[in-house]
Amino acid sequence: MFIFPYYLRYLLLAMLFNLLCWNVRGIMSSAFSLSVMLDKRSIDIALLTEHKLLPRSQHFLSSINPLFYAYNTCDNSLDNFGHLRCGKAGTAILKSKSLKNLVSPVCNTCIHNDRIIGIELRINTQSPLYIFCVIMPSDNDVIFYNETLCEVQAILSHYCKVGTFIFAGDFNAQLDTETRLPPNQKSKLLSTFIKNNNFSPLHSHFNSNAYTYVTARSRIVHVLVERTSTHLCTKYSVANPHDIITSDHLHVPLYFTIDYAGERKYNAPKPNVPKNINWSKCNTFHLSQFNNEIEVQVTKLFSTYKIDDLTPNMINSAICNKLREAEKYLPSSKFNKAAKPFWCPELKRAHAQARHFRSVWLQLGRPRGIGQMSYVDYKSAKRMFRRLQRQCIDKYKNSIFDKLIQATNTDYRLFWKLLRSQGGSTLKCAIFSK
Repeated sequence: MFIFPYYLRYLLLAMLFNLLCWNVRGIMSSAFSLSVMLDKRSIDIALLTEHKLLPRSQHFLSSINPLFYAYNTCDNSLDNFGHLRCGKAGTAILKSKSLKNLVSPVCNTCIHNDRIIGIELRINTQSPLYIFCVIMPSDNDVIFYNETLCEVQAILSHYCKVGTFIFAGDFNAQLDTETRLPPNQKSKLLSTFIKNNNFSPLHSHFNSNAYTYVTARSRIVHVLVERTSTHLCTKYSVANPHDIITSDHLHVPLYFTIDYAGERKYNAPKPNVPKNINWSKCNTFHLSQFNNEIEVQVTKLFSTYKIDDLTPNMINSAICNKLREAEKYLPSSKFNKAAKPFWCPELKRAHAQARHFRSVWLQLGRPRGIGQMSYVDYKSAKRMFRRLQRQCIDKYKNSIFDKLIQATNTDYRLFWKLLRSQGGSTLKCAIFSK
């Protein structure tokens, strides 16, 4: 078997570029699925539509995956009391931190629509690569659809002499050559736009018949590339409908081969994961060191900045970081995979008693049948232990069940954390199992 030399493997890795396009239909419910896909498919750029975030919640996009930055727009027609409708609620682009020095957002003065967002990727050619994420209106207002398409055309005309393009997103229309029914006005407008600008939909370039909209089994998510640049894309695929349960749109991963104008930084900083603190081993000395360190760091923070220049969010994040840094003074413990979360002191005593009676039964030797008192004591202690163990297991599962019910409406991260902690076992409330 032929093995690539190390420098060839690094060169090949430096030329790969993975893109993901997905209509998430609300990022709050799709955040976990998106984070898994970003790591599983080694995505560099993710184009998201319909994140449905209000301006005050835009920072949530940056917390989905610690190895990604976020650029986003919010739908101006949304408010706290508005009704969320399909085809609205903003666009977003997540970029990997390994592309920190190679990607920059497109100037907002050139884009006057909250349905469009773009970035510039610097490559080793005379012109950069521009990637735009678009969501077109989903209603039957053809005039509004045409106006949005004209704004896309204006952006294209502004940058056509500067670089190459990738337009991707939810265009909310099929191409007139793909629809089973007679093409509607939106399909005709989109097809005319593609033809006039010499674009090539990548699904037609790879002869893919997969649909992206599960409900109607139609393709309304398109990735448009200039015909002269279709060779850059090496693979086009659509996700399995059974893989996505949080959105009725399927994500579209694409794989490109390009030459970056610079070196990618693959040693992206790892997230500051808190260690497991063993509070049972903490004494007054550890706690005093911890408190002193916090006091020193917070005093240093407020002496460096003026209190008027600090917002509540800045103060909160700074104090949280100082708390993480001061954890080095507290004793830690490793996670024990074999530990039983339902174990308690009563169960420990019952287990010790059952083991004691078993050792007595074995020491007395033969005969060891049911007529021996040691055998009766051993079986009785074992039954008591097993009965108490089942009770403890049911109590623990009921507590997890209650936490899951509470976390479904308050904290989705805690919900998935509790669900993954079950290790694939069936979580069943003991009340309903009887």
